[in-house]
Amino acid sequence: MEFQLGIDKYIVDRIEENIVIAEDNEGNIINIPLKNFKHPIKEGDIIFKEGETYFKDPVLTENRRKYVNDFMKGMWVDE
Repeated sequence: MEFQLGIDKYIVDRIEENIVIAEDNEGNIINIPLKNFKHPIKEGDIIFKEGETYFKDPVLTENRRKYVNDFMKGMWVDE
């Protein structure tokens, strides 16, 4: 099962100086000025745009974190 973002939502890939690099479900990359965010964000956050401002979607961000953690369980075997 693959995690789906939904329309007009992005995952923060990284932050370089004053630019947020984000990716959509199809792998398209956008560069967003950090000044366009109302609140602090970090890598892995799910974001969306309203007007010229971007916001974190806390519910989708937490769901994605759980999805990634569940996916990673069992991938590494302790020997």
